[in-house]
Amino acid sequence: MGEHGSFGRSREWRANARFSEGLKTLSEARTVHSAEKTRAALSLFQQATALDPTFGRAHFYVGIASELHGQHRHAITAFESLLQDKRAPRLELLYNLALSWFHLYDAEAYEKALRYVDTLIRESEQGERTVPDAEDDDRKRTASAVLLAKTLRAQVLSHRAIREDDSTAEITWRSAKADANAVLRDLEKHSVNVEPEIAEDVRWGAWNALGHIDHMAGRRHKNLELLTGAEAAFNRALEFSPHNFRVLSNLAANHYFISEMQTDPQDRRRKSKEVFAEVLSLRPNYDYAHYRLAEIALSENKFDEALEQLQFAKDHPSEMTPENLERLHARILSLRPNRAIRLGGDE
Repeated sequence: MGEHGSFGRSREWRANARFSEGLKTLSEARTVHSAEKTRAALSLFQQATALDPTFGRAHFYVGIASELHGQHRHAITAFESLLQDKRAPRLELLYNLALSWFHLYDAEAYEKALRYVDTLIRESEQGERTVPDAEDDDRKRTASAVLLAKTLRAQVLSHRAIREDDSTAEITWRSAKADANAVLRDLEKHSVNVEPEIAEDVRWGAWNALGHIDHMAGRRHKNLELLTGAEAAFNRALEFSPHNFRVLSNLAANHYFISEMQTDPQDRRRKSKEVFAEVLSLRPNYDYAHYRLAEIALSENKFDEALEQLQFAKDHPSEMTPENLERLHARILSLRPNRAIRLGGDE
């Protein structure tokens, strides 16, 4: 969710020039799904803030570009620096903070993400009561922000359940599924009050959440029916966002875990590798994709390939935790100790 309306302009013309170039480059990056252009846009926004440290709008877009580039902690720093700036677009700031915390994928981050999501929803509801006759554009902006926040809430809950015991996880997943389905119903009822681009984000986000719930429950309970349901939900999400590397990653992982339950896993493994290849064409340094490809290579006893993919994931950290990398390394080491490498890169 991007910034709304005017949010400051620098008195330094060079900062404005860098910023304008950054916006153009970021737009191109989103159109052609280019990680290189996203990195270039981030650099331009950073140059603008260096030329004028008070340029709030440029700081906001440093956060946007950092998040898109997978630098989630840098995004959080940029967004949190604006929390006390009354010029900042409050709803968008809260949403992007929640999104960046969520993408750190750990227990503390999930709680912070939920806190920002709930703050956004609460402040939006208070605003509706305080200003009942708001302009149409403001109402549409608020409705869009709330639906996005509720969609994100469902995704965060789905991931948080992974760390919970069976009984608690089932309750959390039911809550997340109810939230995602409610969002889709609300969107159909009030689509006229939601910005079209946001409506697409809500649809893919809700279907992705529904897919992730079934995917994780299917993995936990070794339930092929749930994994098949997850596949259908991920494909539905891709109807609204065909080049979304996160949904594609989920679909690829789902293929792999289905293969682990089959007596003849080759077809599903092949599909998983093909979809992960598509993911890496969109985001070449995505550590999660390389991590899963290392797992697939290991399942095929391709130890050298597994080590290469694992090392690449380690060299380009974004979302995988060191603990996950160490566990996979230990598995490789246990199967091929004479060929395994330490994660530092030594033979």
